[in-house]
Amino acid sequence: MTPDDAYYDPDPPVPYQQGDLLMDVPLLASPLSLTVLRTPSSRRSLTTVPHGEVEAFPELALGDAFDQNQEYVAALAERVVAAIVTHTCNLDGFDAWLMAPVKTFEGDEQQRVHLWKLEYPSSFPVQASVPTGLPESYIDLSDIRSVDKRSLSAGTRICSMTSPTQREFGDHIAKLFGRAWGEPAGTPAPRDGFYRCNADNLYYNLPVEPKMIEVKAGNPLPECENCVKRHKSAQWYPLTKYKKR
Repeated sequence: MTPDDAYYDPDPPVPYQQGDLLMDVPLLASPLSLTVLRTPSSRRSLTTVPHGEVEAFPELALGDAFDQNQEYVAALAERVVAAIVTHTCNLDGFDAWLMAPVKTFEGDEQQRVHLWKLEYPSSFPVQASVPTGLPESYIDLSDIRSVDKRSLSAGTRICSMTSPTQREFGDHIAKLFGRAWGEPAGTPAPRDGFYRCNADNLYYNLPVEPKMIEVKAGNPLPECENCVKRHKSAQWYPLTKYKKR
């Protein structure tokens, strides 16, 4: 993938879609401790969204916190540029959308090459946009959050991806959350049994014939010969014994 004129759609459809970049998206920060908001006079839970005078109480200082199944709490939110992660066909049916912050790229040229080659699993490159003033950035897929779509103001879309870029983005998301799992070399085996390297399952005609290994629980998993030759990390996973039915 390379930055070019085909990254952004100059005439995007009116409805929002996956990959759209929006400004002023409120991303809530998870508080270390909850601060409950109540009316000063009654100290009871508010039944409507608070607009008037309220008082803050530490949750642990209240004996009846959440005993009515609902409380209003104070939370910090930062309005930032963020990308829609929820798939386009689900946007109308969901009240909350998954969104990931867009962060300015500040790496060196080598890191930039890795970014645009899609070699960072949790980062997707964002091309600079002169008309909107957006610098070269990346979508941080390690920080996906749920955002109530009612909190998104109309006309906040900065840019929209073209269909090819959208497909790259969707494939990158799928690869991040659907990629094969495996333990690296040196990790203690979680249990007795046979193990195989996931990376070997992707190729044929490897330098060394793929094989399973037997490891006792607690013993370190070894290096994978093929991964060493390819300068990659092993991905050992335990095998389950096949049982005839």
